[in-house]
Amino acid sequence: MFTTPEEVKLCKEYKLNRDAWFVQNDALRSSSRQAESGLADAQKLYTGASSKAFNAAYAELQELGEVNRKLSDAQWADSVYGAHPRGAVAHFGFLMKAVHL
Repeated sequence: MFTTPEEVKLCKEYKLNRDAWFVQNDALRSSSRQAESGLADAQKLYTGASSKAFNAAYAELQELGEVNRKLSDAQWADSVYGAHPRGAVAHFGFLMKAVHL
């Protein structure tokens, strides 16, 4: 589930680029199955439109992963250091002292 506007935007852009690649990939597959007569078209699609669409989708996916990593790091830091005035680590230390009493 995407919770930030940036994630939602990136996901929509990824889907658009992915769908564009699917269209190009279908054309590429069709050309490549025509043996020698489709070879030139297949090579042109592979190095041109199909490659461009795939790279665009992949770039969006990488960016989405990076945004997710940053959000995850922030959530982890908040859960470790933000839940208690001195952070959960200090709270954990208190619990450890209580266990040893």
